[in-house]
Amino acid sequence: MEEILREYVEGRTVLELGAGNLRDARALLELGARSVHCLDKSPVPDSDRDALGRDPRLSWQRGYFEEHLYLAPRYDVLFISYPIMRPLGLAYMVAPREDQVVVYRGQNLEGTVCGSRAFWQVLSTREVLKASRVGLESLIVYGSRRDVDRDILLEERGGLDRSKIYSLSKASGLLATRS
Repeated sequence: MEEILREYVEGRTVLELGAGNLRDARALLELGARSVHCLDKSPVPDSDRDALGRDPRLSWQRGYFEEHLYLAPRYDVLFISYPIMRPLGLAYMVAPREDQVVVYRGQNLEGTVCGSRAFWQVLSTREVLKASRVGLESLIVYGSRRDVDRDILLEERGGLDRSKIYSLSKASGLLATRS
């Protein structure tokens, strides 16, 4: 987990959507999150289950995003890592609170696709507080301001336009493309 997230998670409550093996949840706690609640459609792997009992700041719930839309407004930060392409669940979850920060980690380049088009339509209207890339993986921190006039990030372009494959090596800039 990159240190650039510390200022956005420190002292805040985090809802991790698609928690997997809880690796990111533990990293968010190390960066200073007050608590992390994890939601995933799959059970926590047995090898990682003991982490749930060791730290009272870490909680987990099994289910699909669409079944738990009520959770999103309760948290200061939404952390989404490599989201699947469910049609609307995530789009609704990233829209509810005006003061909420959304952190996205994933890849929409070289033929890999994360998140639905509706998800990217919502995120691409929010302000970008930080954006970085390690290899093909993007880490983007979205602020609460919406309808911001800005360039569309290459990561967003790949999520919005599925008609072609976007390539970092062919892009004119590291992150941004004109809309």
